[in-house]
Amino acid sequence: MQQNKPVVLFDIDYTLFNRDIFLESLFDSIGSLFKIDKKAMAQIGQTAYKETVNEFNRFKPKEFSLKVAKALGRIRGLRKIEDIAMAKYNRPESLYEETLETISEVSRIAVIGIFSKGHKQFQVNKVRKFKHLLHVDHVYMGVDKYKTLPKIIDKYKQTKLYLIDDLLDILYLAKKLKNDIVTIWVKRGIYAASQELIPGFKPDAIITNISDIVSIIKNN
Repeated sequence: MQQNKPVVLFDIDYTLFNRDIFLESLFDSIGSLFKIDKKAMAQIGQTAYKETVNEFNRFKPKEFSLKVAKALGRIRGLRKIEDIAMAKYNRPESLYEETLETISEVSRIAVIGIFSKGHKQFQVNKVRKFKHLLHVDHVYMGVDKYKTLPKIIDKYKQTKLYLIDDLLDILYLAKKLKNDIVTIWVKRGIYAASQELIPGFKPDAIITNISDIVSIIKNN
C-alpha cells in the first residue's frame, strides 16, 4: 500500500459499468442476427438473463445462449448465439462515459481497488481498460460482499478508506464496521429507485456521476 494515500474501493455494476447498456447491446446483436423485433428480443433476453443468474448466481454465456435459443425456437442457431454472447462476455463495452477519466484522476491521489460481486473473470473483463491502474492487493472480485465485508474492513482499520457502491445496505454495513469510512452512494441503475432509505443512516455523499468523487476525496 502506498504510504499516506487513501484507498478507494469501487463497485463495478452501475458504478463503473452500465449493465443495462451491456444487455441491450447483447440482445440487439442476437435480434439482428435472426431479424427478431427489438422489443420481443429484449423480453426474451431479459428472461433468459434473469433465469441464468438466478440458477447459477452469475452470468454464464453458454447457459444464457441455450435459454435464448430454446425461447426463439432456434436450437440450430445455438452456436451463433453462443459466439455473440461469448464475444460480449470477453470484451464488454459498456463503461459509463466518465469512468476512464475519473479512474485516471483518482489514481493520482489514492490507491484504487475493486469490491464487487459476480463472476470473477467477467468482472475482470469489464475493467480491462484500466486494469493497469488497479492495485492487486486491493481487488476483491466475485465475492459475497456481505460475507466478505467484515474481513476487508478489518484490513483497512488503520487506513483512510472510501467505499463507492450503488447498494445502500452495503454502505450501511460498512459504516457499522468502520465509523470513519467514507461511504459514497452512486444513485443510479436498476436499484436506484427501489432502495428504501435506512433509518439512522445517511451516506457521506450521494452522487449520480462518479466524476464527483475526485473533489470529494480532495476535500475530505
